[in-house]
This record gives sequence, structure tokens and C-alpha cells, in this order.
Amino acid sequence: MTITQLAGRPLSIGNTPILIDDIGGGGLSFTGKMELPIRQDVMMKFSFEINGKLFEMTGQCRRKDELKNQLYSYGVEFLIKENDRDKLISALHDLQMHLKENPYNPIYPYFKEEAVEYFRG
Repeated sequence: MTITQLAGRPLSIGNTPILIDDIGGGGLSFTGKMELPIRQDVMMKFSFEINGKLFEMTGQCRRKDELKNQLYSYGVEFLIKENDRDKLISALHDLQMHLKENPYNPIYPYFKEEAVEYFRG
């Protein structure tokens, strides 16, 4: 995840790893270490891979919850074109079908521990 725009001005400040908790065609929820503002003028880019395809989605945080151990949970609304949303939904559907047949596959990593363990080290 990277912040790409603040108050209408482009930013280039690097990126930070996040743990995606849930994702759909309209947005995603994630856990991270950074405390981010919930503002209309903050744009973010989320890069992730599904079924070997790289996706880059732009969005805005709509909700924030402070968790324990200096972690935060966010809800993001994607701001994307319909054809990009359709591609994402199709990839998520394919992934869901694959995981029903093959519940564990190292190509599709998932993290079952507490989020704090993911960010440790």
C-alpha cells in the first residue's frame, strides 16, 4: 500500500506492507502498522496478486479502528472503472473456486496467526 495523493498533490513516499483481511469488488479491509487519516483528499494505491495477475487498485479509507499492539484496521472503498472492477471480481471468483477444490496451496498464501505476528520483525 502506498499513499499516492494528499490534498490533490501527488506523493511518492514509498510503500508499506499490509495484511488484507477481506477483499471484494467494492473495496478491501486491511490491518497495518501505520496510523492513516480518514480524509476525502487522501488517495492510496493497493498492489496485490491474484491467480498470478497483478492488480493495482486506487481507493480511500472510509473507516479506521485501533487494535491492540499498535495496529490499525481499515476499510477502503475502491475508486475504479467498472471494467477493472469486473476483472477483479472475476479473479476473486476464480480464486474462490480454486480454493474450494484445493484448500491449501502455497501459491495462495494466507496468514492464520494474530496480525501482530505478521508485522513482527
